[in-house]
Amino acid sequence: MVYEEVLANARTCVGEICKACPVCNGKACGARIPGPGAKGTGTVAIQNYEAWQRLCVNMDTICENKPVDLSFEIFGQTFKAPVFAAPIGAMQLHYGVKRDNNNKVYRSLGADAGIDCINNHTPSAQLADLLDALNEADALPRTILYSLNPSDNAVIGTVIGCFQNGECAGKIQQGSAWWFNDNKQGMIEQMTSLANLGLLGNFIGMLTDSRSFLSYTRHEYFRRILCELIGGWVENGEYPNDEKALAKLVKDISYRNAVRYFGFDLEI
Repeated sequence: MVYEEVLANARTCVGEICKACPVCNGKACGARIPGPGAKGTGTVAIQNYEAWQRLCVNMDTICENKPVDLSFEIFGQTFKAPVFAAPIGAMQLHYGVKRDNNNKVYRSLGADAGIDCINNHTPSAQLADLLDALNEADALPRTILYSLNPSDNAVIGTVIGCFQNGECAGKIQQGSAWWFNDNKQGMIEQMTSLANLGLLGNFIGMLTDSRSFLSYTRHEYFRRILCELIGGWVENGEYPNDEKALAKLVKDISYRNAVRYFGFDLEI
């Protein structure tokens, strides 16, 4: 439909007085319809319209026509935009879960009742776009990515490779096997994928749920699985049998990488 057809159709449904003029200036309906036609003398709307034509607002006087600059300076550093994601420590993103699936159980027991499951939706494009937007604003922090879906290991392994820089070793990390994957097979699959697609030597290793003292034992469990995995590669001739290099690799992943990554004041 073109503009002329819009006007022609309008004239059939707006009544006999309104003519659906190209310019609503009150001339065709003067003294016949309130508002535009200025019922009465029939001249008020016409005079108003003609007066409006003599006015022009130059928007440049309100806002100069130039690229918007959101940069600012704080603590001696200049930032492109006032955007900070995890300015202290690191940003951790968890996805790939569908929560509270059993409504009967949820109504009786509430959240965190063991009725969650893996979600097979993989927002890899959105994840990459988020990291890119933060990176464009010089606001991308040290970031750790976790998916509850083990099928996302390769996705995360490729996404983190897009945003590494010289700020620190392994700035964008794949987090350790999480939740349903926090078991021997899940850890092996996560570390194997990371070794295939990235640099296992920069991995910051296992994390601890600080709300649960009993969860600390998972570090010992993780170290045993890590050593068994790497030892298997050595036995298969897939990694050099260099005791000094192997000791450094295991110590870095188990402890020293995390100390350096988070900037802890600890001896390494």
